Amino acid sequence: MPNKEKMTPHKESFKDQAYWETYAYWEAYFEDNLYRALDSYMKKHGLNAKELARELDISRRTVVKILYGTANLSMKKVIQIGLKLGKYPVLEFKDMPERITPS
Repeated sequence: MPNKEKMTPHKESFKDQAYWETYAYWEAYFEDNLYRALDSYMKKHGLNAKELARELDISRRTVVKILYGTANLSMKKVIQIGLKLGKYPVLEFKDMPERITPS
């Protein structure tokens, strides 16, 4: 499995306000969230990618793409996967503050 810690930038690298306002940041944020949900489920249930794919009713290739951060999934597919993992999605849009500070 990939080392996601090296693949995903840490909050310390987001001190530049402009980056927080980019599509790339938010795409990476949600990809990371999905990765962590899959990784946690796999570890908890002792599954490999093929077994997880079977449980989620998706291809092994899709599982691997999610784990490597190269999947391009529809919102519908992300929600379906999340629900099968026993998770529900939370997505809301808020006004951007004048200055975003990492939490």
